[in-house]
Amino acid sequence: AGGDAPPVPADGPGPPPGQAPGALVRGTYDADLEALHEVVFRWLVHIATDASDHSSQSKRALLAGLPRLAPFLGPERSFHLLPMLLAFLNDRDWELRAALCRALPTVCASSGRAATERFVVPLIETALADACDGVAADALGCLVALAGTALLSRVSMLGTDVAGGDPARPKSGRRRRGLLRSVCPLLRSPSGLVRGRAVSFVLACWSVLDDADAAVSVALLAPSLRYRPVDRASPDELEACLREPEEDACAMDDFVDPVRPPSDLLGCWPDGPGVPSRQLAARRISVPGRGSSEKSSGGFAWYGAMHLAHVEDPTLSSPLFAVGLPAVQKVYGLTMDPVPNSCNSILIHKPDEEELAGIVGRKEDVPPETCGRFLTRPAVRVAESAARGQWGSAAFVDQLVPENSAVHAKLDALGVPPLPPALGRCRGPPVRREEQQRRSAWTPRRDALVATASEHGGPVNRISVSDDQTFFVSASDDGTSRVFELMSVADSGGDMRSRLTYHGHDETARVNNCTILKNTHSVATGCSKGTVHVWRVDTTTSQQTNQTKRTRVSGQSLVRSVDPGEGEVMALSQFYTSSASVVTYATQRGTIHTLDLRTAREPFALRLFPETGSVTDIQIGADQNWLVAGTRGGFLSLFDLRYHNCVKLWRHGRASPIKRLSAVLGAGASGASSRPLVFAGCDGDETALFDLASGGCLQCYRVLDQSLTYVDRSALPKSSLSIPQLEDVAIPSKQSSRLVPSYDLMRRSRPQTGYAVNAVVGNINAQGSSFLLTGSDSQVRCWNLNSTSKSCCVSGLSLNQPPPSFEQVKVGGNSRLILCRQPSAPPSNLVEGSKLPQYRRQGVVGCDKGHTDSILDLKIAKAPAVVLSASRDNTVKLWA
Repeated sequence: AGGDAPPVPADGPGPPPGQAPGALVRGTYDADLEALHEVVFRWLVHIATDASDHSSQSKRALLAGLPRLAPFLGPERSFHLLPMLLAFLNDRDWELRAALCRALPTVCASSGRAATERFVVPLIETALADACDGVAADALGCLVALAGTALLSRVSMLGTDVAGGDPARPKSGRRRRGLLRSVCPLLRSPSGLVRGRAVSFVLACWSVLDDADAAVSVALLAPSLRYRPVDRASPDELEACLREPEEDACAMDDFVDPVRPPSDLLGCWPDGPGVPSRQLAARRISVPGRGSSEKSSGGFAWYGAMHLAHVEDPTLSSPLFAVGLPAVQKVYGLTMDPVPNSCNSILIHKPDEEELAGIVGRKEDVPPETCGRFLTRPAVRVAESAARGQWGSAAFVDQLVPENSAVHAKLDALGVPPLPPALGRCRGPPVRREEQQRRSAWTPRRDALVATASEHGGPVNRISVSDDQTFFVSASDDGTSRVFELMSVADSGGDMRSRLTYHGHDETARVNNCTILKNTHSVATGCSKGTVHVWRVDTTTSQQTNQTKRTRVSGQSLVRSVDPGEGEVMALSQFYTSSASVVTYATQRGTIHTLDLRTAREPFALRLFPETGSVTDIQIGADQNWLVAGTRGGFLSLFDLRYHNCVKLWRHGRASPIKRLSAVLGAGASGASSRPLVFAGCDGDETALFDLASGGCLQCYRVLDQSLTYVDRSALPKSSLSIPQLEDVAIPSKQSSRLVPSYDLMRRSRPQTGYAVNAVVGNINAQGSSFLLTGSDSQVRCWNLNSTSKSCCVSGLSLNQPPPSFEQVKVGGNSRLILCRQPSAPPSNLVEGSKLPQYRRQGVVGCDKGHTDSILDLKIAKAPAVVLSASRDNTVKLWA
């Protein structure tokens, strides 16, 4: 019973799990803290890797809390979290990219210098070239903070060619460009915030570098400096030594910079004391926007043919590699700093260039065999290999190839398109103030016929007016398009003659549509054979008087021709933004194609459901974000051009075919930039303003049948007093799925009855907003949006026919209905003799001014102020 007790270890019993050895107080604090670290870290990983569309705000909140989270997580977990955070630089939200640059110094302080220079610094260099100035400024602020906390080494600031190898990684062999060299172009940025942050980073580097390294860094900054700054200059003193800021905000620093030895850098100095031994080749390339490309378009006329040949046969080299630096500048519209000893000739032989120019000068197409012979030259292959990084012996023998390959590689990597071909610039004469006031108060009058063009041999389907009011173009079933000068209306004597006829389409084809590209003199036409032609109208300017000049049409030339092989071209339009100008056209198969004249590849294509019927018209919104297509089945398809998909599909409540569409423009459409509002002309002589976002009808303009002219409003049929409605059609998840059952389509389809509205055009002036409607009844009506009593009939009434009356009907809600009662012409035995036409009283027979068949299109010209109408009777009439 009194046995010995078990022996006790000399160091006492072991601590419980989760407690440090030697602790006086027993607890689980360390285990709980580790578990909390793991839970928080998992939440952070979940937020950082969230790829949903609404994750940007939560990610910015995560970055805002990093100053407290980094010390809590510790160095190890902060290092594991760093790659996930760096992925934010690829996000489309510029605020998230800027927030990451502001938060990185905190994470780098926990991760250390090695991780910072290996992972963070390369990505910050990428952020310096961000398109948003705010992101570039915050990236520079991050570098300032890293330099102030001694997280940047001498090699990271100056580069391996100046500072030597990396002492931390002596065997890596990696060559660094240097942050000062990357920041140098930002000292001439158009943004004052970016320039100020760049100056702060340079001063932060000078504060940690010794005097010798600071002198070398001044040489690195030479391309952006006008004078040599004093030692340890202040921010104001350094800014006073900078060159003037670049005017082009699209300027980008060249990523491929030739490596110079330190001995060359020390002697380099522009515009300063002493003779420079060699200029730094830190080239800057400015890519033009759409506005500047329109002014400088042209280049080599044969470059487009070579580009098309390369797209059709990918085995051929790109024509980009077939030209030298001067030709690249002309073809792509680039602005580059001059490079010493650059190649001033084209890599293809000079006789070949003259042969190509001669073929184009004779208005002939360059054959694909000729393009293939040029693009397979050995010199072109060498240039392509050098740009792709496949350096061979030929690249070292020819000293001019490296100078070209740096620019070629950058253009090829960024996908910069060449300039579009010369499309003809609008250069209308200046308009006097009195003329502007007269135009602003202009409204069309009744039966004020100015001139008639009757040269076409078939119905005139469409007309289009140039932006500078120089000419208008007509498209007809006779297979031709004619160009008429608007300034010749006053000299026509009522019989207007065309200045030019385009016969480019097939002789048996019908030209269904035409449109003049915005701010150019180029015309896009589509025919029944399925081809789309873009051709330029050449003009010359002649001195008419001492003060005025007159622009005359002198010729035409084909720019581009495409044939998708999908039947007739049903509609044409243009997608026009600050960065793109794309021709859109709809085919008989229900596909909306796009054509960018800068490239041979199609930017995108939109497809309609086959159950909706053939396309009748397409219209692009005022903000260029949406496109609506109308069909013969009464469907309206709304597409989002930013994502290239159909977001809404509506069908007319009475299954009425959509004849014509017109987007809402002008001061009366304050929501046109955010809401898809369109006028839709339909059967039954009816036009409605629809909001395609909600499907509601805001306004309806209807012409009653002549048999209902004198019927009291209370006795009118319900169909005459009802507002048209749009029915929402569910869009199937798969394009191959059927839209609606076929029996429903057959049941809902109705035959065409009465007249139809074929054209809608708006007229915005100082007196108010109005728009013109016309259709198969051969009449042009002007509907005033502000005052119903000011509406009138512009043309189409017979000589003794009473004018129409317009009235507004209350239908409830926000919608309104406006009716037009058009009385018929009374019999001659009921009209006084003084009011009869002259031919009834055996006098001089008067001229019938109106169209004798349905009107197919309307346009408004501003100089001179006239309304143009195209009809099925083969004529185009101008009304004042």
